[in-house]
Amino acid sequence: MSIENNILSRLGVTGIDHINERCRTVIVSALKDNPLSFTEEYLLQSEWHKVIDGLKLLIANHQAEKGIIAVSKSDRPVISDLKRCVEDCDNIDLFFVDNFYPAADQAILIYEVTGQPFSSATPAVLSGSLVYDIQTAVNIYEVVTEKKPVTRRLLACTGEVALPSLVLGHLGVSFREVIELCGGATTTIDEYVILCGTPARGAIVTDIDTPVTGSTTTITVLPADHELVKERSRTIGTQIRKIKSVCNQCSFCTEFCPVYLLGGKLYPHLIMRQIAYGLAEPEEVILGALLCSECGICEVLACPHKLSPRAVNKQIKERLKQEAEPESFLSGHTSGQLQPRSNRDFRKVPFERLADLFSVGQYAEPPKMEPLETSPGQVELLFQEISAAGVLPRVKIGEEIAAGSLVAEAEGSTGAGLHASIGGKVTFLDKERVIIRK
Repeated sequence: MSIENNILSRLGVTGIDHINERCRTVIVSALKDNPLSFTEEYLLQSEWHKVIDGLKLLIANHQAEKGIIAVSKSDRPVISDLKRCVEDCDNIDLFFVDNFYPAADQAILIYEVTGQPFSSATPAVLSGSLVYDIQTAVNIYEVVTEKKPVTRRLLACTGEVALPSLVLGHLGVSFREVIELCGGATTTIDEYVILCGTPARGAIVTDIDTPVTGSTTTITVLPADHELVKERSRTIGTQIRKIKSVCNQCSFCTEFCPVYLLGGKLYPHLIMRQIAYGLAEPEEVILGALLCSECGICEVLACPHKLSPRAVNKQIKERLKQEAEPESFLSGHTSGQLQPRSNRDFRKVPFERLADLFSVGQYAEPPKMEPLETSPGQVELLFQEISAAGVLPRVKIGEEIAAGSLVAEAEGSTGAGLHASIGGKVTFLDKERVIIRK
């Protein structure tokens, strides 16, 4: 059996770079990289049959030898149905991963499952394994088996809201409506902002009418003066001045870096040295910033002065990617087999510490686990979800369309499709978005 790329694209499964590649092992990851997200637990407990069937489709598509569902050891007590079903599958196994951060990172997960380390700069298919997140596996099952386009996103809404909940949100519904569905912001705060995504990599959003997209995983309402908000609001110039002032080259940022511990050529303290002291480092040291996964361990755990090598690496990556394709810089970082450091197992950060390290521990309690579903009167669908280049609209202003209708698709034969999450009239259309109103 084969999953045709144009079927997945047409029905809205995006972000799959190697859908037509062959591999030995397909891994579906049910691991968390965010202490404020609980969608993984819900899908494991309530949609496990779709996870397994989605994995079967992926195994057949990639002509793989086997499939692995990677779960945290902390999930062992709650997946009895999944375990029983997997026992009846000849080529599917469960793999229990130590509960550490960032175990969900693709390169780290492949090493944990297969014992074969590879650089995060190397295409995963070259490792012989491909990783899919659990919600994508569910989407693939629904797209291929039920022919349902992806028009919803399961996400967690937490933080300073009256009723922290899982939410099945229509694509294009506003953050405002999701927050109101969860009882609105609590009365204990005067002003709030939204953390969209993980504490380490997420964006601080001040526009509460920002629409939900296919990549929205969590919406966390935070007081405007929260420590994490202050940290994310510091400019790179402020970060650099602080580095020049207090960096003492202790090298803890390197010693605790998961990429370095896996054997990658990433040395954050040497990058900080060049910034702090103006010392010329070899070019390959600076290019190593491209390997940074932005997990944030360097700034919240390793550095005694709370400096942010993560922010510096992110800035370097953005500048380098404007100059050329990242692959042209990384040839020296991807050759040869990586050798994990001998002390790696002793420097894994327990996942349980993560929420407190990022100052969000008070919001890490499980929310209401029966998802609430949005019912928007209007949705705003962003074309950047399917392509950063050209997009071909398939609707016109004033047109009445049904829910699930194709709204736009990326230029090119392998481009993705975007579908209406509600039925209604197209009231706005430009190069960036389409608005549909009931």
